[in-house]
Amino acid sequence: MNNIDIEEIKKITKEKIAISNFQKGANMKDNIKDKFYYFKRICTIASCLILIFGIVFSKPISKCVYNYYVAQKGVTIALNARSAKLNAKTSFSNEEIIDLENNNEGISQDSIKITASDITMDDNNIKLIFDVDLSNKISDKIDYDKGIDIAFSDLLITDENGDILFISNEEKAYKYLNIDYNSGFSQDLKISYDEYKEQLLEQNERYFNGKLNYFVLERTGNNIKLEYDINLVGIEKYFPRCKNINIDIEKITITNGEFSEKELSYNGKWNINLDIPENIYNRKRYEYKEVSNNYNDEYKVLFFNVLDSGTEVKLSLKAFEKSLESPQLKLINAMEVENPTVQIRDWFVDELMASDEYKKYEEELSKLYYIPDTYIEDENGKIYKLGRGNYSNGGGKMTEDNYYEPSLEFNFTPKDMTNSLKLHITYLDTKYVFNLVKEAEV
Repeated sequence: MNNIDIEEIKKITKEKIAISNFQKGANMKDNIKDKFYYFKRICTIASCLILIFGIVFSKPISKCVYNYYVAQKGVTIALNARSAKLNAKTSFSNEEIIDLENNNEGISQDSIKITASDITMDDNNIKLIFDVDLSNKISDKIDYDKGIDIAFSDLLITDENGDILFISNEEKAYKYLNIDYNSGFSQDLKISYDEYKEQLLEQNERYFNGKLNYFVLERTGNNIKLEYDINLVGIEKYFPRCKNINIDIEKITITNGEFSEKELSYNGKWNINLDIPENIYNRKRYEYKEVSNNYNDEYKVLFFNVLDSGTEVKLSLKAFEKSLESPQLKLINAMEVENPTVQIRDWFVDELMASDEYKKYEEELSKLYYIPDTYIEDENGKIYKLGRGNYSNGGGKMTEDNYYEPSLEFNFTPKDMTNSLKLHITYLDTKYVFNLVKEAEV
């Protein structure tokens, strides 16, 4: 273990000696091997920022943070997005429904019926309203006073061209798109196998999988109304202007009570095919371009796109000159565990994370992901603030060369456009102003 004795480390830690003492004799390496603890701490930082500032992060952070801290509380797409009340389309399961929690008992195909009644959509957002009608046999198992949550656990949404607008099972996506991830991977790529697989999906032009937010709107008797929001902010893709979408559901999970472990799960095959109204597929997107500035490409607007539901902006901001890493993370990497017990390792890591040095590091790290005092100013001096949609402060990633690339949403729509705009941001206690001009309609 690189000449570091576990008991000696514990003793030094217990005595609260400066972190620099821990590093003597340790063989430090550039990469952090123990990604679990690094990720755990970043998620802690990110979740605190969400609760305090409304910030949400993009991959890889947001996969954990968004699901556990944001998606639990529903927020709706801006009302000015293109919306349409549909002639309600109802689906019964095409085959017998299997009750997975009751010895795979088969129940009637009409025990659960699903109706799609409303859609709101623009280039970045899809909002679908569903009504789920349960039979008395299923409804009698639910204590509605404790609350209820319903999820389409196996959901696939495609358009008329076979593009994936959303899929909840990535393994099924590989099969659907005929992607062979078992060939082409090598250690020379300098990424993990899982990262390689993820890149194959993200780079596929038929894959538009966004971030999902769903919640129960209301319940009347055995009827539960659901809202499903899918959002592409920060992903640098836009939903195709499709004229038809197909919704396939193969599993429904019902959770009774907010913190309950009791779940009712049912397998079946529900299919709903929706014709998209012309006002939705015949939509436009408007682009603004940055006028050259004096920031020497260290601070710039990557894109500024105005949609029906608001404006998406992506920036590139110089965060720091060299890699930011704490002594604790270097030490955790150096341990390389041969393997002390999980209990000892957890205790040791928690002691390090509780140190004043690490708290200071966390505070500095959190600043890199925070952009306060951000707004759009039109040529008449009118101000437009950050939006409050699925991504109120859009998410962001840190590049390998230490640039922060946040994606932001603003309450600025096509009706608000003027020929020129100013984007005001504050980053790391410095104010920046970007001058923009209207350039194109897409």
